[in-house]
Amino acid sequence: MQSIGHAVAGKVAGDLTVAFIKSVFRRCVGEKAEPEIEKLEANGTLNSGDIGALVEAIEPAMKSAHTAVDHGSKTIVLNVPLMTHGASSLG
Repeated sequence: MQSIGHAVAGKVAGDLTVAFIKSVFRRCVGEKAEPEIEKLEANGTLNSGDIGALVEAIEPAMKSAHTAVDHGSKTIVLNVPLMTHGASSLG
């Protein structure tokens, strides 16, 4: 029974980590955070300044990385490794 609890806790922690990372990137582009992160901020469990500080830290790099789009670059190519049988992906 304890292993089931560990698996559930790991899944919840993983889901919150993904939601947190998505929220940081969404806020960098002017969108709202993921709903579960918005709830944690609203009830005071998560300090909204934490995400704000991360957004301020990475926003300049995100803008710089995307400056080339439509200013010399017309195509963006993403090299994504092919999934093998039995492998899973995030998200």
